Amino acid sequence: MVQLLDYEACKRLEKEYGRNPLMELIHTCYLPIENRMSNCCFSCVELWLNTLTWMDYVVALDERERGGHLERLWHSVYGDLRREANHASRTFTDMELQEATSCLLLFLAVCLRSSDQPALFFRSDSLFSQAQSHYAQSADLVNAILDAYTDEVSCFIKDYLDSGIHACELLSGKGSEIKPFHLSQRKKAELKERATRVLSFMKGSVKGSEVAVMKRADYDRMIQAISLFIDQGKLVANLPPLETKLKVDELRYSFYLLWKNHWNPYVGRDQVVDFLKATFAQFNPATKETISKKFSKRPEGYDYIPEGAER
Repeated sequence: MVQLLDYEACKRLEKEYGRNPLMELIHTCYLPIENRMSNCCFSCVELWLNTLTWMDYVVALDERERGGHLERLWHSVYGDLRREANHASRTFTDMELQEATSCLLLFLAVCLRSSDQPALFFRSDSLFSQAQSHYAQSADLVNAILDAYTDEVSCFIKDYLDSGIHACELLSGKGSEIKPFHLSQRKKAELKERATRVLSFMKGSVKGSEVAVMKRADYDRMIQAISLFIDQGKLVANLPPLETKLKVDELRYSFYLLWKNHWNPYVGRDQVVDFLKATFAQFNPATKETISKKFSKRPEGYDYIPEGAER
């Protein structure tokens, strides 16, 4: 069940989910360990994906089965990782395999502790014990995880468990669809509220002038289009292209900041690019590839969303 990834798959997942709260936690705490691995090189992205994969496995177990399976989970993960590493022709030392297996169990234990389900919460103790018995530095990693742990990580894990999505869907590319976690009504409302707040400057004037960024009717239609986009994962059919007085790179970068700081990982990057092209007249001549390539490039002098107020 352990999945090792080739370079392209790692880069794609990192591009799509690099700002995912759990991914950021793993990068912060595990990257120094990864950098010490001279052979196996079990990456942060692989650890992230496999933590979710094994969480899927644990959640799917019947409660009567769960205790016995979790008591021997370290050995199951270790055996899977060794077989997968051999199949992928990765060289490794036994110490590296033990270290990678123990790190996975520790992150999995932290995820289970974030669950609202008491049965999952209490089962995490067994995973901590197994990791500690095979990995001498486990206490240092646990302390690093607890220091870097945030409410965002907890909310992401709870949303993931509530959604019913499986990690294999992220690997297959389905996870980059508009609603990769089958968003709850609470989460949809939160994403729409953030969009309205971040883009509220578009009700005002172009910097240094009295020219309105948009007609009020167009602004209202944009907000309606965003609502449909979040609620149903659809673009508004037959919507006349909206006009703004922003420069095209200013408009593009404003939506990039919205996606990067407020919508990721719940809305895919490519879907925001599709939204821009379908909604605004300024993007009609450009190809999707061109918009995507320039998506994250900050325009010179850009200050519509003030620094420090992007989150």
